[in-house]
Amino acid sequence: MSTVTAGRVPKTRTDIFKPLLAVLGLLVLAGCGPDSSVEDLDLEQNQALAEVGQGVLLSDAPNRSSPISLEGATVQGPVHIFDSAGTNTRSVRFFVDDPSMSGAPFRSDGDRPFDLAGTAVDGDANPYDSSQLADGPHTITVERTDRSGRRSTRTVTFTVANDATEGTGEPGVEVSVFNASDVPGPQDSDSVPVELGMKFRADVAGKVTGVRYFKTSGNVGPHTGKLWSAGGTLLASATFTNESATGWQTVRFSSPVEIRANQTYVVSYHAPQGRYAATDNYFATTLKRGVLSALGNGVQGGNGVYAYGPSQFPSRTFSASNYWVDVLFVASEGGGGEPPPPPPPPPPPVEDPPASGETAWSRGLAWYQANTGVPAGTTLRASGPLTITTDNTVIDGLDINGGIDVRARNVIIRNSRLTSRIYVQNGSATIERVEIDLTSRPIHWSQQHGIATSTDSHTTVRFSKIHGMQQGIAFQGRLTAEDNWIYGIRTEEGHAEAILSNGPTDTSFIRRNWLDSKPVVGTAISGPLCMYGDFGQIRNVTIDGNLMTGMGFNYFGSASRKPYPRPYNVVVTNNHFQPPFTWDQPLYPATLDPLSESQWSNNRITTTNALVAPPRGDG
Repeated sequence: MSTVTAGRVPKTRTDIFKPLLAVLGLLVLAGCGPDSSVEDLDLEQNQALAEVGQGVLLSDAPNRSSPISLEGATVQGPVHIFDSAGTNTRSVRFFVDDPSMSGAPFRSDGDRPFDLAGTAVDGDANPYDSSQLADGPHTITVERTDRSGRRSTRTVTFTVANDATEGTGEPGVEVSVFNASDVPGPQDSDSVPVELGMKFRADVAGKVTGVRYFKTSGNVGPHTGKLWSAGGTLLASATFTNESATGWQTVRFSSPVEIRANQTYVVSYHAPQGRYAATDNYFATTLKRGVLSALGNGVQGGNGVYAYGPSQFPSRTFSASNYWVDVLFVASEGGGGEPPPPPPPPPPPVEDPPASGETAWSRGLAWYQANTGVPAGTTLRASGPLTITTDNTVIDGLDINGGIDVRARNVIIRNSRLTSRIYVQNGSATIERVEIDLTSRPIHWSQQHGIATSTDSHTTVRFSKIHGMQQGIAFQGRLTAEDNWIYGIRTEEGHAEAILSNGPTDTSFIRRNWLDSKPVVGTAISGPLCMYGDFGQIRNVTIDGNLMTGMGFNYFGSASRKPYPRPYNVVVTNNHFQPPFTWDQPLYPATLDPLSESQWSNNRITTTNALVAPPRGDG
């Protein structure tokens, strides 16, 4: 922000890298076959990387959006760290706190994107848990090998700050985000009037009693502190008095302001002559202190907010900067000092149970045309893309031009239509009577999933219609998929599946679905249902009563070449396979090991009613 002057659009120091956009070309090759890998960055991510430049980067979001340089950043909790090496890079090795690379690498990666903690099945970066490092400075060294075999190294230094001594949130006790010992570096050279703020949330309901900020020697007043809603409504204001020459300054409102749990607010102060404290990249990730959280860049827009001119709502951001503004908060009596335990997963919706012995084949296509997707006669309300961060949210009756990003528990999405994916990450969701239609989207790897789930998610999908994508459902963790119609594959190349998992899985049920993987656009080796042990073991999956058609292969186990070669407790019963088959059989040779308690029975060919022998090959 130090290069910003009054009266013109801020120009960041990274603008000089924008011409690199044309050459980054970080195209993802999403893997679905036995020898494939998973990687993807869309055009928006490419542009963000171009603006930051190549290097070791940091993002608060799994999709690597709004990245910043890891160099000099302060991190806390799970973070997403990756190397933005160019297309000429063949492989990358990461070393943590080993700049001489004398020990074993933390991770070796031969597939882009090069993520420190690996890449999930949908192409997102897995989080790296910074709590495994002690608080204080650390290094990550990256060794790149290009396609000619030449090697280069780069070491970056960052700071871990996980231990919190403030903000415990005991009812009646005033707390804040920053410790009294937290002190910024030198003051910024800006010398124009500016409002400086910080976005925050509290895990429990309570009262904001005031504002504080860190004063540098050139920051001459008078100063006013303010509290705003996330939308810019002024909730309280007070003028600082009896300030010291430097250090933390505090003002309390005449009347405390009640705030809700898990809602975003902004605290700010006005510096009429600038020369404020600022630390770039401080809010690259969310900083949590007890019940208080200073939001990380990308959680709800950027953090470290400002506005030039007279005192006003600050909404602009620069480089995830911390302007050292803080909130004074008191938890309400009975509100508790710690976040409440997460609510249990939502109960399954009440529907008429299927008739005894009913399968997708016995129902026929007309049943799925009539009973999946948005019920006839439903009135839908227009909506844009949604990000759900509040537990127990219900989305009902929306026509969404875009997708839904679920980052909460017990979310219900029903009777709605979307034009992009639903992504359930580290939460739980029930999706019922929904249509996901991606046919209006360009055929591109970034549009490949109808529904994607992460390892720590619990997702139920029922009576839904998914079409126009490369994979209908790409799942990790726990999935219940029942009575759905997945069809209309669109692809550029490679593999395509109605339902896919690259592992890990646990306690999943795939029942009575019509799974048609025949491409309607493009060519692909397709499979109605494929599971591979790429990122974790395939375990505890029941596959019953489905119709699988339009196939090149199905793949229910794993193979010796995979990192997790042996599935466990995979039950495949009462399914029908409809010819033609790529290899004259409905199964890719794969392992269903009877020693691992997998079961196979009453699976048949539709045209002959012949039983299908269980797979026993190694693939």
